[in-house]
Amino acid sequence: MRKSLNRGDLIHSNIEKPNKKTTFLLKSTIFIFPFATFIGPYLNVSGINLSNLFSLLLALLVFKQFLKGRFNNTKVYILFFIFMIVYSLFTIIWSKYSAKGLSIFFPLVTGVIAMAFVASLDNENLKYFIDSISIFTYLILIVAMYETFFGNYVFFDNINFIYVLNTYGFHYPGVAFANPNDLAQYLVCAVPIILVKQFDDKKIFLPIFIAFFVFFILLNTNSRFSIISFFIIMLSYFTFFLSKNKVLLKRVFFAGAFSLILVNFLPILGFDLKQFGILKNFLLIDSSMEYYTGRNILYANAFNLGSENLLFGSGLGGSYTVTSVGTHNMFLFIFSDLGILFAFGFGLLLVLLFLKLYSYRKLKLLDCHLSSLMLSFLVAFPIVSSMSSANEQRKIIWLILGLMLSVLSNYKEKTKQLI
Repeated sequence: MRKSLNRGDLIHSNIEKPNKKTTFLLKSTIFIFPFATFIGPYLNVSGINLSNLFSLLLALLVFKQFLKGRFNNTKVYILFFIFMIVYSLFTIIWSKYSAKGLSIFFPLVTGVIAMAFVASLDNENLKYFIDSISIFTYLILIVAMYETFFGNYVFFDNINFIYVLNTYGFHYPGVAFANPNDLAQYLVCAVPIILVKQFDDKKIFLPIFIAFFVFFILLNTNSRFSIISFFIIMLSYFTFFLSKNKVLLKRVFFAGAFSLILVNFLPILGFDLKQFGILKNFLLIDSSMEYYTGRNILYANAFNLGSENLLFGSGLGGSYTVTSVGTHNMFLFIFSDLGILFAFGFGLLLVLLFLKLYSYRKLKLLDCHLSSLMLSFLVAFPIVSSMSSANEQRKIIWLILGLMLSVLSNYKEKTKQLI
């Protein structure tokens, strides 16, 4: 005799039980993500770069997440970047810059894959991902501080920096990045995630200590854009969220006052900040065409190239050819290489993303006001995406874009459950 099922039993029977093997693979991938992404380029398996092997694994997981419908809330954004990749490939066929374009294409593809993987994470896995990034960032900070004081490097091998001292008399930190500027770009994107979590946990002194720690490292990378971006992100976060919360606003005011007192108290302890000439060095502009490039010349060349190929772009690799070192600006890269339509589309997507996230700014996700933090990243994005010579090839930029999409997707799912 067939046993009848009531409504509750039927619903329960239709719930798909998570596959333990799949869950383990996904969580393992999330945990090693920052290590494989940023340390992987220095390691090889049978002559194949570990980072490239990891990108292949991410592509398979992204496809599986796509089949599960994990991109339903962000499909417009994902489709735009897929279309951009496809168009980039076609430009290599007809462009006279195809040789250079080929060398850029694969890093561009792996960057979009990394973004899509992060964007596909649900609420639980997003928390696990943030924890993984936090652990990795703490390790990066420790190694960076060690390199700054002692000049001993494990992975960093850029000869332009490992044998010289910076303007403050310390060594350049690089850790596992191409240059100190790229390290600064990573810290600007990763450290605010840690600080916001500390503030939401109602901690004061630890985030102050971390902020000073990071500021010291950023100074020694000689990256002005990173310091400006860091302050813009944190100030924007306070503007979007803390202005609505009087208790936390008072806490931040106290933290700021304490920091000011500490800075003025340091000379009494024997630490005279004036000897380092921080403000003087910060305002010093080096327009040489070596590492610290003359951006006005780079921007002019890239803009002119885009203007001459306004509709379809010059083709992937064009901007790198006319500037020799890359545009140092992600928007200009898209404009000059892929045309005004993609540049306008990219800007429009960021605006739409801002408006969507703004509607969730008062809600918490993972016990943090992640929407306010993502809005802060978007405010600073034009500067953050202009720090490196090859921003479009840097995984941290794609990681942050993926994080924005994941946060948006999970906020949408959370509000649906509340209805």
